[in-house]
Amino acid sequence: FIGIMASTFWVPNVADTYGRRWPMIFSILIQFVGFIIIAFADSLHWAYLGMILFGMSFPGKLVVHFNYCIELLPSQYKADVIFIFYLVENVLVVFAVTYYYQYISKSHVYINTFATMTTLGSLVYVYMNLIESPIFLVNKMRFDEARVNFLYFVNGPNV
Repeated sequence: FIGIMASTFWVPNVADTYGRRWPMIFSILIQFVGFIIIAFADSLHWAYLGMILFGMSFPGKLVVHFNYCIELLPSQYKADVIFIFYLVENVLVVFAVTYYYQYISKSHVYINTFATMTTLGSLVYVYMNLIESPIFLVNKMRFDEARVNFLYFVNGPNV
């Protein structure tokens, strides 16, 4: 919770000031490092450091990433999508982790390895494919870039 609280003060502000793309990449990178530290922690101090870093990635994932997705939805669907997203996301995480520890293994190694690999895959994908939010660019009055990015969302990467 220390990591979550600490990064809540700066990650959303950085995303509103400098754009959505780099705070997302930075959050995923921090999460990846946190997973690696937790996986190889040989003392409680290292485990705490890994958990703090993992917590620092949450505002980037749950605020910046989510806002990036929501910005382009029509207004009449936003409330429903937000409700469904948080309901499904939280319930799925609780059930998946409970199922893993109840029926698959009591060891954290396998679930941590899976989480680390999916985080690495997300990092590579976001770095290579994610463009800046067109809404952010419009708000910063960078209209030419926003036009190109809107066309990317509408027509795909071959514009």
